[in-house]
Amino acid sequence: MPHGHQPAGGPCQHGVHPLWSVRVLLPGGSPAPRIHMNIRPFRHRDLDEVMRLVDRTLEDRYTPDFFLGMWEVAPQGFLVAEERGRVAGFVLAVLADVGTLRILMMCVAPDHRRRGIASALLEDVTAAHRPRVVFLEVKKGNIAALRLYQRHGFVVTESLPDFYPDGSPGYRMEKRLQ
Repeated sequence: MPHGHQPAGGPCQHGVHPLWSVRVLLPGGSPAPRIHMNIRPFRHRDLDEVMRLVDRTLEDRYTPDFFLGMWEVAPQGFLVAEERGRVAGFVLAVLADVGTLRILMMCVAPDHRRRGIASALLEDVTAAHRPRVVFLEVKKGNIAALRLYQRHGFVVTESLPDFYPDGSPGYRMEKRLQ
């Protein structure tokens, strides 16, 4: 577990921490107050908040049926980070093959970024599946996401020209765990 992240509120069940306590450093190095977030499986009642978050933060558009279908296929891979009863972020992942986890999407609300939420989601979805390999795709221009994944041990394994629906290039990144 990275420095500064502490699961609070009891033991990990099925790889998902029921409550994370995160300490963030403010500019100048002084600690910000701890934030508490609940990382838990997606529930149907989260759909409206997930859709609003996607519409606010992603260029690509998705339908509610996409998320409900993914939830049906991979419920253990659809986690939300909840802070004060609101969805602050989510991760969506599927087993692509035996021992291989593919992160399809991770999204954190702009006003909740740089607070450890993406790291906590990434760690929990990985712990829930215990894969040997985790991979994902990311837009080349998404520097913040690239840095996050690199901090978590992901390396670029392939360049993907015209990968995204808008024609944007991407990278495939991978992390080997065993």
